[in-house]
Amino acid sequence: VDGILLHCQQHPQYEQTAKDGPSIRLKFPEGGCTAPCSARLSCGHTCQLSCHSWDPRHDEYLCRKVCGKARPDCPHAHKCKLACHQPCGSCPDMILAVLPECGHSQQVRCGEEVARVVCRDKCSKTRECGHQCMLICGIDCSDQNNFCMAKSSMELSCGHPKIVFCYQTSRTQECNTRCPTKLECGHPCTGSCHTCSGGRLHSVCGQVCGRPLVCGHVCRERCGQPCLCQAKCQTVCGHSACTRTCGEACVPCTEQCLRTCPHTQCTALCSQPCTGQLCCQPCKLP
Repeated sequence: VDGILLHCQQHPQYEQTAKDGPSIRLKFPEGGCTAPCSARLSCGHTCQLSCHSWDPRHDEYLCRKVCGKARPDCPHAHKCKLACHQPCGSCPDMILAVLPECGHSQQVRCGEEVARVVCRDKCSKTRECGHQCMLICGIDCSDQNNFCMAKSSMELSCGHPKIVFCYQTSRTQECNTRCPTKLECGHPCTGSCHTCSGGRLHSVCGQVCGRPLVCGHVCRERCGQPCLCQAKCQTVCGHSACTRTCGEACVPCTEQCLRTCPHTQCTALCSQPCTGQLCCQPCKLP
């Protein structure tokens, strides 16, 4: 027979032939036979391994069953739900407790000192400012550092109203009302009452100028800036076209003028005034 005949040390009647490592691990998974260990541990649970020869007193074995013991420091005797080998620690279960400070009921961790629990219910008190408190019950709303966040309307020094948080009514506020002034350029002012100093110093107009230019185009510069046409120049002659913008001076064409007829011919450059008199000779029609 191929292999080695092996016996279980705990159960000699169990014998199997193994020829390699995988077959040994299959037939002797924990070093013994495949029968359950069934030893009773010090915690009272049963060993969950198969038969094993190592650690016969189970000094190193970690029991992974649920502990199930009543926690010694838990006033409600809640049972531990951790693995048996883990320390039970403080009880994590939640209970419904009445808080002594306000009388509200709150879910708290079992064993937690109730007097130190912050109540999360909505506060029902009225603050000194007259507003209903918007904080939770556990926060002292009489403390001035816990600001009142209710919305309030206040009249600013300029006469405009502004909606602010209640605690901000005692502080200087900037007026964000839009300036109603029409600027000299004809555009409405985009500033606010604060940025325009109450209508005395206006912000620079940031809109497009839009004025018609002598070239026929519309100015696209920002209002208040010099009007300079940025459109493509439309000047063209029989030789070439200008590649500059409309607001720039064209480069003069230095080619020979194309004005000619059978009787006369211009001798000037294309960009110069034509020379000679206009031809008054009759044309010979075909």
